[in-house]
Amino acid sequence: MRDYSKISPKFWIGNTGKRLRVMGAETQIVAMYLLTSPHANMLGLYYCPLMFISHETGLGMEGASKGLQRAIEAGFCYYDATSEVVYVPEMASYQIGESLADKDNRIKGVQTEYDSLPDNPFLESFYTRYSKAFRMTGCRASESENPQQNLSPLQAPSEPLVSQEQEQEQEQEQEQEQKTTRAKPRSVFDPTQIELPVCIPQDSWQKWVKYRRDRKFKTVESTWYEQIEFLVGQSLIGNSPASIISTSIQNGWQGLFEPKPSSTPNLASYREARAQRAVDEFVYGSAPVGIIDVN
Repeated sequence: MRDYSKISPKFWIGNTGKRLRVMGAETQIVAMYLLTSPHANMLGLYYCPLMFISHETGLGMEGASKGLQRAIEAGFCYYDATSEVVYVPEMASYQIGESLADKDNRIKGVQTEYDSLPDNPFLESFYTRYSKAFRMTGCRASESENPQQNLSPLQAPSEPLVSQEQEQEQEQEQEQEQKTTRAKPRSVFDPTQIELPVCIPQDSWQKWVKYRRDRKFKTVESTWYEQIEFLVGQSLIGNSPASIISTSIQNGWQGLFEPKPSSTPNLASYREARAQRAVDEFVYGSAPVGIIDVN
């Protein structure tokens, strides 16, 4: 984990910063998290499952997902759901610098960090963007089947610059669109279409949704996400989400609950009982009344 991160004041007032602001507070929180995450590296290209963002920002799965999607739309970052790798294209230039001198010790560190990354669609894009600036010596080919995701902001079609007045007009239009959207009837939420963390089996979740529907349990949208967060938390402490769901269905419960500790006697207790019985038989000739035969 890094000891510190460099954040430019332009994060708030630059062109990208303004677009993040228009997208909403969730987007700004996710963007700031990606720059300062304890899981990040100096390259701005690293493994970052959505549940990390959800838990460590406190936004929940729904808020983290929306914030990340809008950060992508603002051109701040890219994210590959298959490899769960995020790429913040401009992060390396802030954390490392625009370029490195020939004798800079960080040249080796950059290449080593790059070589250690899991396979993802952004490897070639990063190399194209920074190979000359950081004196990189080797490019890794990506096995991704979607080469379109390899586009960096420099390779993607550029957006025309707009004046402050035009930005204000765009903000007003977006506010008006949001008001209009709130006035329209909301579409029906379908919990089976939620993108689940890898620790929750899809078939178990589908059974849980069907079970609740069959029992006609009323559940608001936020509750579904809370249950997903609960299952993720249980997975992190070693409990099986699939087993938790199965137990609730078998018992006809409305909710999901943490498993109770097992009451099965352990091996140490068994051996202790046998040893005590042997001592009693030696002293008394037979086991006293009340001694349980553990054979």
